[in-house]
Amino acid sequence: MYLSIGKEAICWFSAALMGLSVLMPVARADLTFEVATETELREAILAVNDGGAGTHTIALTANIERTGAGWSSVKNLFADEVIIEGSGYALNSGENDSVLAFRDVVATLRNITITGGSASSGGGVRCDGATLTIENTRIAENDADYGGGIWSRGCNLNLVHTTVENNTAVSGGGIWFGPGKQTGTVLSATDTAIRGNAVTGSGGGAYAYPCLEPGQALTMVFTDSVIEENSASAGGGLYCGAGATETRLENSEVRFNQTNERGGGGIWADSDCVLELTGTTVSDNSSVGKGSVGGGIYGNGAEVEVKASTVSYNHTDYLGGGFRLCSFLDRAPRESRCPNRQLGPLSWSRNNERRVPESSPEHKVQLGG
Repeated sequence: MYLSIGKEAICWFSAALMGLSVLMPVARADLTFEVATETELREAILAVNDGGAGTHTIALTANIERTGAGWSSVKNLFADEVIIEGSGYALNSGENDSVLAFRDVVATLRNITITGGSASSGGGVRCDGATLTIENTRIAENDADYGGGIWSRGCNLNLVHTTVENNTAVSGGGIWFGPGKQTGTVLSATDTAIRGNAVTGSGGGAYAYPCLEPGQALTMVFTDSVIEENSASAGGGLYCGAGATETRLENSEVRFNQTNERGGGGIWADSDCVLELTGTTVSDNSSVGKGSVGGGIYGNGAEVEVKASTVSYNHTDYLGGGFRLCSFLDRAPRESRCPNRQLGPLSWSRNNERRVPESSPEHKVQLGG
């Protein structure tokens, strides 16, 4: 393992504090490690975690696959940034735990393939209370109960030119995104593809966990991105959970996603969720099976706003080929549920044209500038 230390050398001294001996850094330093083996990666992460302030980099110089004890989470509250530079190589956990985990750190993961992970949460990447940027990265063939590709709780997560594909989970096949201690948590995906992920529950491509506690809020923003060929029971492409969750799609495509039980072939927007589409196409999604609804978009008491967008060629076996918009099922009497169920083309099983039903008190639906 190669190590370089930038700026000043690190000096440590032992100090007595409340009767305890502690180590304290007296100078800032930028650490850089080059790693080619599992052992070197493990040692580099431990050194970075104890490295204090500075910008610390771990650069792969070969593909690395876990065969033994593996490596710890990346966590350093004092670092300006921790960079994992893949240099085009792959990191594989050999189906033993998450491939990489980040906690309480500002970090960047770039130019790497993350694969072979298997965990209860975050098969590929696990993020807890961190600020994490993932650039030019492929996260593929990972498995978890929650978040096959990425599991994120209380993180500000930024994906740029990244592919999340062929991951599996119970919910959140590509991404599971949930609130934590901090408010206003944001997932931003730009020039990113989320494809071919599968779950048995909700959110084949991405799943936003409900925000039900005071102060919790989630925002997912997809820009110039594609969400395609994912599958789930509800929300084949995206699942926007109940409460203070907001999902925005800008100049993006949601296509060829499927649900096989409940509905929302392209997108499921739950109660109090705000869903905004601008310059976006929702097409060729399907909701199949008895009682399935909303081939393109299913809104269950959500506010849905569609501007300068296309919703077309979506299919359902039951109701709402393009849209299926319902009032709050637990608040409305049976006879007033899903008040838009008789709105012409969007209530037929196949939706082939850009039409949106009139707004109801429960929903804001708009198509235009």
